[in-house]
Amino acid sequence: MKIAIKYTLVMSAVALLTACGGGGSSSSSSSGNIGSNDSSSAPVASSLTFDVGSALRALTISGQRSNFSIKASNGCLGSGSITSGPTTTNATFEGKPALSSNSIFIVNYTNCVPATSSNTTTSYVDTNYLPLGTVGDKYIVYTGKFNLPSAIKVGDVGIFADAQRYTDNTKTTPDGTAQISYLVEADTASTALITVATKVLGNSKLLESTQLTKYTINSSNVLSLVTLTIQYANGVSTVFTRI
Repeated sequence: MKIAIKYTLVMSAVALLTACGGGGSSSSSSSGNIGSNDSSSAPVASSLTFDVGSALRALTISGQRSNFSIKASNGCLGSGSITSGPTTTNATFEGKPALSSNSIFIVNYTNCVPATSSNTTTSYVDTNYLPLGTVGDKYIVYTGKFNLPSAIKVGDVGIFADAQRYTDNTKTTPDGTAQISYLVEADTASTALITVATKVLGNSKLLESTQLTKYTINSSNVLSLVTLTIQYANGVSTVFTRI
């Protein structure tokens, strides 16, 4: 029996940038690699601009649930879900007023052990719904102001944020860093594809994993999840496809 990989997502509910997406279906499918589009028809470069900041804030406020299928390069197959509650609970984070929400990521395998695993994360945003950090298996703090652009277009690239990771909330033991970036690609005349790439580095500055989350965004600035791909430095990768 194959051994399942344990997933520690860098970001779970904050701005729903990882495994959670808005309603609706995508017009394109993805292999999970940044910069790729596996659509059966040629993509069209939209001339529209999209307000990704408003789109992500809306998802953060409302909370979401997404179901997905799982296929890993080591042969593991299964399904799962992520459920994120509305970000409405008054809290503090790093001494600042904040709002929080909880999310749970559940994985069920049909041919690997353990057959079921879960990961619960609490995410924190400021009163303007800008992400501050997350608490789960790790304690993650975003450094500097989180960038949520109000006008992006096909061809744009940029950095959302950098993050410092610790083993717990005492912050006595650093446990690596992460950078969250984005790329906007052609999809249709009224939509675009946005890939969010989270690169995680260990304390030695060596790459541990890359997490790619692909969405469509439409002219009403509604995001829809397509795929989440986790690529590990050892060559193993897993694709979560929304169903």
